[in-house]
Amino acid sequence: MTPSQARAFLAVALNGSFSAAARSLGISQPTVTNQIKQIELRHEIELFDRGGRRASLTPVGEGLLPFVQRMFRSFEDAGAYLDEIQGTRRGHLRVGSYGPYDVMKLLARYHSIFPTVLISVDFSNSNNLTEKLINSEIDIAVLEHIKHQQDFHALPFRNPPLVMITPRTAPWIGRQSISLATLGTKTIICREPGSAARAAHDRLFARSKIVPSRIVQFASREGVVNAVAEGMGIGTIFDEGILPDDRVMKLRIAGPVIYAKVDIVCLADRKSNKLIRSFIETAQAMLKEDKH
Repeated sequence: MTPSQARAFLAVALNGSFSAAARSLGISQPTVTNQIKQIELRHEIELFDRGGRRASLTPVGEGLLPFVQRMFRSFEDAGAYLDEIQGTRRGHLRVGSYGPYDVMKLLARYHSIFPTVLISVDFSNSNNLTEKLINSEIDIAVLEHIKHQQDFHALPFRNPPLVMITPRTAPWIGRQSISLATLGTKTIICREPGSAARAAHDRLFARSKIVPSRIVQFASREGVVNAVAEGMGIGTIFDEGILPDDRVMKLRIAGPVIYAKVDIVCLADRKSNKLIRSFIETAQAMLKEDKH
């Protein structure tokens, strides 16, 4: 299998179709199809089930995918090594984060040290970021929880508590905490399933045996905050510092506190990559400063 054939296979596997793979590679669809066909004919196998507009991996294709992903990660690591030997600080670091609040201060610090490194940031929930790490679509992520821990190297970063946010109006002004027993008739605003904040929200209400009369869910922390600011209900979020809207306020939830476990995560076999290592070292320095 040639490098170009391997790249075509990886592109189809990640994009789910030959046409999308061709667009991502900047080549024609017949070229992608031919490269995959050459692998299949050479080894007398089928890598994809071609049904309709989609191309799904066969069991043989699923078995091949991790080898190809590791191969291209090795190419990237080799390039990073050569950059380091040359003494440059160039490169492209792809960061994923469940939200902007934990990562922005860290990104600003990293950029001040490595100003020539191109940084791109992908915001998504932790489940999506976990898959993107495994698929090498991002290099490092700030996650609220981790799956496949044996595959990852993690630096513990923060442990924000789950809090309730309410409109800055009566009857909430002046209160410091809130009891879940008072929320049975309230509309509750929360994150979408798949996010760590939603998982914590569900644990909280299940433990208290309280069933909200109505739940409205949003796919971002900003959506929850803005919905509460507009008076749609009261919401649950992790306390990550100053709220971005002065129309809402935070209340401590009475009873045992549920905390998030925020880690900075990369694939274990990539932790020595120059850019990834420098990002983790920057985070470690920030954590050390915060303790003093």
